[in-house]
Amino acid sequence: MNIEERGIPETLRRHRTHLRHLHLNESDRGLLGGGNVDWPGVFAALKEIQYAGIVSIECFSFVSPEVPAITPVWRTLFPSPDELARSGLAFLSEGLEGLR
Repeated sequence: MNIEERGIPETLRRHRTHLRHLHLNESDRGLLGGGNVDWPGVFAALKEIQYAGIVSIECFSFVSPEVPAITPVWRTLFPSPDELARSGLAFLSEGLEGLR
């Protein structure tokens, strides 16, 4: 949605009846909250539509030797997978607080 849609919050509202699993990522696919995504708007829209589906973090930073053609990352976007998980969970927990 960050690339294809003009506004993520309005897109979430428009497609509310079809949402079941959201892959949430930052504009640069790094740590959530560090890019250009309108997170307050995204969280407000999800709360407004009372989203009850799954959310996951879709980020990558390390080139996989098994599949280098589909993981062409040229810079490190976060310190480690553990840091991505810790900070991403905290970011989403705070942003989605009170949703469920």
